Amino acid sequence: MFDDIAVVGSGAWGTALALAAAHAGRRVKLWSRDADQAEAMARSRENSKRLPGIQLHKSIQPTSSLKDALANTRAIIIAVPAQHMREISEALALVMKSG
Repeated sequence: MFDDIAVVGSGAWGTALALAAAHAGRRVKLWSRDADQAEAMARSRENSKRLPGIQLHKSIQPTSSLKDALANTRAIIIAVPAQHMREISEALALVMKSG
């Protein structure tokens, strides 16, 4: 079973999936393209922009760095809007190729 996973996309859906994974015992890196949002989530322990009032599990680590999000992870959940899928897929490929 995978212990460390990355959730790419910190909207309501990505945050909900990160919470589900964390409650299932996984360590989760939750990636946001917005550095300010990632910092705010790390500080307040909630995604007040998309899921106000819902506390992030202690095993969720928000980040705005794809490289950090993918480091030591064995599974990736992509939860971005369809119109951004190509851009994110290309960015993920570059990060994964660079090792």
